[in-house]
Amino acid sequence: FPVNSLLISPHCSQAENEIVYIMSHNDVVRLQQFPPTKALLFYTCRHCKITTIKAGAFLDSPNIAMLDLSFNKISSENLNPDIFRGPFSDDAYSPINLHSLDLSHNELNYLDKMLFEHTPELRKLDLSYNNFNNLDEGTDEALGKLEHLEILDLSYTGIMELPGAAI
Repeated sequence: FPVNSLLISPHCSQAENEIVYIMSHNDVVRLQQFPPTKALLFYTCRHCKITTIKAGAFLDSPNIAMLDLSFNKISSENLNPDIFRGPFSDDAYSPINLHSLDLSHNELNYLDKMLFEHTPELRKLDLSYNNFNNLDEGTDEALGKLEHLEILDLSYTGIMELPGAAI
């Protein structure tokens, strides 16, 4: 019986305030909002069929440290900044604690210029094996805002030249 929409169950094993979800090789089409937790999260959903991620997926789980959504069907049109917003505090959304994001092997060809506004701690970003060809102005701006980025993988994307912020 295929799972077309995944709502993560809070009944995963938890040790020392860390939760590791591994949901790879399933028929997940839509990633729903994660359940409330203050625990440090590590989430892998590789080789699924994810096309969409619910806006505010991490509203109640801001301590997601690693997110691996590689080998899915996520398009640029379905990847927007609201997905990564954290809890609402006073008059704005707080950032989430994402350090590593793997979006390799998807259907991306550009990034929204505000995509990473809620992920200021991002240190590793894998965009390899997507069809970027050229980094447009919005993608360049999105990458340029990642102040703590240490590893950016753009291998096998067909890029012919790099604009200033991506270097």
